[in-house]
Amino acid sequence: MKLVLRWIGTLVVAVMLSGPAFAAASVPAARVAQTSTAPARVAATAPVTSTTTSDAQSYAARETQSVGLEQYQGGAAGIYIGGSAVALALLLVILLVLL
Repeated sequence: MKLVLRWIGTLVVAVMLSGPAFAAASVPAARVAQTSTAPARVAATAPVTSTTTSDAQSYAARETQSVGLEQYQGGAAGIYIGGSAVALALLLVILLVLL
């Protein structure tokens, strides 16, 4: 039984470590070749200063209207536990229960 569990643990680790290899293998070679042989287009440059200025002015107006903005503490509200951390914790619990 312990030999089977050892093999299962080894397989789980091997599959988890091979994830980036599978992701890189899924990129089709034909798609890369098509994008590399496409002719380069010259982009027309339009003046964007009016849009940028109006955006900046609208942001400044909203900032002056907001109350309590100086008390904002970015990211200090709590702890974020992602899906990968939950999956890893669940995997460890399962392995500990089986062993």
